[in-house]
Amino acid sequence: MVKDMYSVQSKSKRLFCFILSMMSILNGYSLFFLKGFSLAMIISSFYAVYSFILYLLYSSRPKGHRIKETNMTFICVVLVLVAISLIALLSYPNTISIQPVLYDVSKLTIWVCFVTFACRLFFDYDLFVKYMIRVAIIATLYIVLQYLLYYILHKNVPNAFNFGIILPYSDKYLFSFSTSGSYFRPGSFWLEPAFLGYYMNCLLAICFFDPDCINRNTGFKVSTVTFTACLSVILSLSTGAIGIMFVLIAIYIYRRMQKVAIIGFATIILLALFGYYIISSGIYLKWGNIGNNIGSSIYKIQHLNTNGRTGDSFGVLSNLEGIQKVFGIGIGNDTEMFSLSLGKYMNSITTIIVWTGYLGIIIFFIGWNSIFRKVRGSIVCRILLIIFALDGVFSAIYFSAHSFAYLSIILYSNITIKSAEKNHNIKANSGRLKTILENIDKG
Repeated sequence: MVKDMYSVQSKSKRLFCFILSMMSILNGYSLFFLKGFSLAMIISSFYAVYSFILYLLYSSRPKGHRIKETNMTFICVVLVLVAISLIALLSYPNTISIQPVLYDVSKLTIWVCFVTFACRLFFDYDLFVKYMIRVAIIATLYIVLQYLLYYILHKNVPNAFNFGIILPYSDKYLFSFSTSGSYFRPGSFWLEPAFLGYYMNCLLAICFFDPDCINRNTGFKVSTVTFTACLSVILSLSTGAIGIMFVLIAIYIYRRMQKVAIIGFATIILLALFGYYIISSGIYLKWGNIGNNIGSSIYKIQHLNTNGRTGDSFGVLSNLEGIQKVFGIGIGNDTEMFSLSLGKYMNSITTIIVWTGYLGIIIFFIGWNSIFRKVRGSIVCRILLIIFALDGVFSAIYFSAHSFAYLSIILYSNITIKSAEKNHNIKANSGRLKTILENIDKG
């Protein structure tokens, strides 16, 4: 019998799904002797190489690896964007710095191989969601503890810890909570609170649009998980994550509660009016640190064009001139080309534009639309595609391990569900056949 490369032992899938559910957190840590590489990058590198070797060994066999249509679209889009960025890069030989270029190309290669091969081989939708819920509940309890200890006992509980051999990716997170300006803003186990919000929004989308997955084998009620996710998003104080959460809620009300849409719409209007009153009256200024948090979010929105990843990031595009606007300046070439440390201010969308020009971002959205059409059988995948696109406006999520949760579900949830249904049908048919044979023997 030909060995099916997807007949992976359940322990391997469990381990992979557990690690995958932790990737967003592990992205903030590194080994003490490899400070330039996050734990998430090291682990994904191992899985990328291992799964690619399996692909080469079994792809030619009848039951071997086959790249699915949606995945092929994903690969093609990435390859085209990389090709454009490399051509653009060669157009500016005097500005090329080899180290950042090699780092970005290597990182992108590992990222694509991990999503294409490792997730295809080891990802199990139900298992992943099961672990994701447990991570979400523990993370929510921890961020609530951070708030309580800070406001009641005035104690700071950090987002990250030094474990000796494993330490935070950046020293500034070592013994203090994450801050933005002068106000308190914890992030649970995430070094950047916004990524806690994006992680929870991914889970919230599953709660709203695939509740059966929560009910199947997680042991938790959908309402409990939904409350947990919403609470974490709000406590993250991420303007982008909170905005996306309300987008999810609005879509849910429209799809699931059309009979009471008027009530839902009226509630949103009342909340908006109440929020406007708080902002216009300035009453929040009397609320101490909580008021400072609200004030900072308001400031970001009011000064969107000059503040944060969302606004300031798009201001970077003004540095592009002439043909650069069409083809970009090449992958990893932004710092050298502009003689500025722009990387930390660039979100995913502006990174694509700077690296590949407006031609690249057009190709990106053509690919996004193609995948959106091909996953039409899964509403949760379509919703995740929408919020993943929005995440790219607020953060650099596309080029980090924070994207793995979204991409795994979008590309492979249908495959694992169909596989589970197939196995269930096989077991059911085997049971019926056994009963028939027993009846024949008795006869």
